[in-house]
Amino acid sequence: MTTPPNSDLAPDPAPVTDDWREDCAPRRVLDLFATKWTSMVLHTLDARHEGGARTGVLHRSLPGISKKMLTQTLRDMETSGLILRDVLATMPPRSNIV
Repeated sequence: MTTPPNSDLAPDPAPVTDDWREDCAPRRVLDLFATKWTSMVLHTLDARHEGGARTGVLHRSLPGISKKMLTQTLRDMETSGLILRDVLATMPPRSNIV
């Protein structure tokens, strides 16, 4: 009696599905929160400022973040749709992060 030639090898792995491709929902969520500042900004906006604040006020509420990092984080969050930037038509121009 003979055995199949590949019987001592491990079974074939499961076929690769599209569940974990680069643009899948879980990866997009993880990408949004990959930096520590994203969650800190969201928490600060909600807990300390009732959902909205000006950039300067937000900067003073987050010790340890540079202006550059805050600006970059806010831009990324706005692009992803996590926050809105409300520009007020005043002199000088003002904007609120909501």
